[in-house]
Amino acid sequence: MDNDRYSDDTSVASGDDFLPDAEVGMKQNLTEDGGVKKECVVAGEGTQRPPKGSTVRVSYVGSLEDGGMEFDRSEEPIEFELGAGTVIKGWDIGVATMRRGETSILTCAHEYAYGEAGRPPVIPSKATLKFEVELVSWIETKDVSEAKDGSIVKRILKMSDKWDRPAYEAACTVSIATVSAHDDATEKLQMDNAVVTLGDELVPWQLEQALESMAVGEEGEVTVTEGEGKQTVYKVTLHKFEPARSRWNLNLADQLAEAEKRKVQGNMWYKKQRLQNAVKKYEKGLEYISEEHDASEEDKKAVRPVHIALLTNLAAAQLFQKDYAAVVTRCTEALNIESSNAKALLRRAKAHTALDSWSAARIDLEKILENNAGDKEAIAEMAKLKQKMKAQNAKEKHLYAAMFAKSSGGDREPQTGGSDHVSTEADTKTPVKDSTDIPPTNESTEA
Repeated sequence: MDNDRYSDDTSVASGDDFLPDAEVGMKQNLTEDGGVKKECVVAGEGTQRPPKGSTVRVSYVGSLEDGGMEFDRSEEPIEFELGAGTVIKGWDIGVATMRRGETSILTCAHEYAYGEAGRPPVIPSKATLKFEVELVSWIETKDVSEAKDGSIVKRILKMSDKWDRPAYEAACTVSIATVSAHDDATEKLQMDNAVVTLGDELVPWQLEQALESMAVGEEGEVTVTEGEGKQTVYKVTLHKFEPARSRWNLNLADQLAEAEKRKVQGNMWYKKQRLQNAVKKYEKGLEYISEEHDASEEDKKAVRPVHIALLTNLAAAQLFQKDYAAVVTRCTEALNIESSNAKALLRRAKAHTALDSWSAARIDLEKILENNAGDKEAIAEMAKLKQKMKAQNAKEKHLYAAMFAKSSGGDREPQTGGSDHVSTEADTKTPVKDSTDIPPTNESTEA
């Protein structure tokens, strides 16, 4: 097909929204070089077109322009994120110009398809391809909740051509207004060009999650669904943001100051029982410090106290969250710095006990008691551990006795044991009731 049979309107390539709506038989050049052309077969409905970032649903038939051989077709409609580069360039450009229900033929030069290499043996080198594409529908809303449970849904009202998005602790300049709220809502937001630091929860945490999905200049409607289906709708605009300070641009004194700041903030959240917030702050603090191999001994000595405090405090929060494997990892990191640290040994022992790694737990507790025989928490934890081992040994003894009696009919009880069987002679005369673990929040975090 000759280029002069197509209109020269290339506004879609330059980001202009004024490309005429395609009617049946209309032919359009969608790029200045004529590399993507569109011929409308069935006109679409309405005037709306899918914005970049929306999830579009299309059906298609693909063929070679040279010879017309069909090489692919969709059995069922497929979905992809428009403008994300997950399909050939010609599709990202062409589908963005279509209306709901429209069917058009997209002719894509090799630069907008599979390039010089092609996809042998089906698609030759430098092949121009034709796709008859039907735009079935698109979704302009996104589930931006971490759990992907529909609790935080964003509908894009105004797209942005920027890609950078704010991360945790970015200082965001935003406008937020409550559009509608459920009957039990106690506060309605009305903020204009206000600065919100992600993680400080100056706005509901759900809005912070939504902001992390937005680009500068984007405007959206965020629907937050809470217990019993209670919904609040907000209009949110992200004007600009400044990322948190990077470790790599800071000297040692500033790195330590940033880490100390996060430790204090984490402790505040910990005391409020907002454990996930505490975890994030401690983890962020750890990003600012590390013991470099080529650092001086003086620098290493300056870093160690706050490094150990962040690791052990993080372990305390994760212990309460029952993330026992993470507790073991963080405490081990702390013990690699200071092998006799009592907090790290105690918290790792509790995690080992919860994971039924009783021998490992006992080793940690014994090390604490070697250094401080009067450590009350270690004594109590050891007593509980021995109670658990004693109960397990009794269970095994009963099991083996039953097995022995069944197989031999005798009364002699076999000795129990194995790699996990440990003597449980008590260190104290008074048995300790086997209750739940001492909550980590009863332990003090580093000040």
